Formats: sequence, structure tokens, C-alpha cells
Amino acid sequence: MTSVKINNMKIQFGKLEDIENYADTYIGIIPGGINSKKDLFRSYAEALRFPGYFGFNWDALDECLSDFHWIKDKKNILIYHVDIPDIDEKEKVILLSVLINNIFENSDGSLIVMFPEKYKERIKILLDKI
Repeated sequence: MTSVKINNMKIQFGKLEDIENYADTYIGIIPGGINSKKDLFRSYAEALRFPGYFGFNWDALDECLSDFHWIKDKKNILIYHVDIPDIDEKEKVILLSVLINNIFENSDGSLIVMFPEKYKERIKILLDKI
């Protein structure tokens, strides 16, 4: 398992099996094959059990990722993306920006974001656009 640091903010890379090593962690798996923002927001809402007030937009995603009060039974949250969503390049940058901001806000390590290792170089390129 490896990670990419941008100003001390980490996105991790590993296999789906690696997530078994995270004790006391709620794991939300974002499935592969997402090709629209609508599907991306729906997948996040389902995988992370977002509250009914989730607004299915970037601001709402940012807000929900900053406070997981509805998941009381776990100390940490791990978001595992099976692949990089096939959405507009600008939207990918926004997604990564939202994720990075929330990783930074949860500097205690309680929010973990992971992609498969094979996407590491692509993620680096996208992070350079933030």
C-alpha cells in the first residue's frame, strides 16, 4: 500500500483486500463504472449512508464528508474507489479537491481515501491541477 502526499494530505493506493486491515473503520466502497455526476453522488450517498438531506451536489458532498455524525459505531471512515469515475476532467479535479480538503480537515486520520494502485499516476496528474 502506498500514498501520494500533496502538502501533507494523503490519498492512499491499495487493493480492495487491503481494507480488511482497517479495524474500527466504516468502509464505503464507491463502485466502478460511474460515468455521471448523478451516479457518483448516488454512489456516495449509498456507500456512506448519507442522511436524507444530502443535496446531490459538490457542496453537499463536501458537507457530508466533513461530519459523519450518523455513523456512530465506527471511529474512522474509509472511502475506497474501485476506479476513477468517468466524468468530465474538471469534475474529477473537483472530486479530488473535495476529498483532499476533507482529509486535511480530518487531520487525525479518521478519513481515509483509497484508489487501486494502477490509478496512482493518473491521480497525481489530477492533483497537480488543484
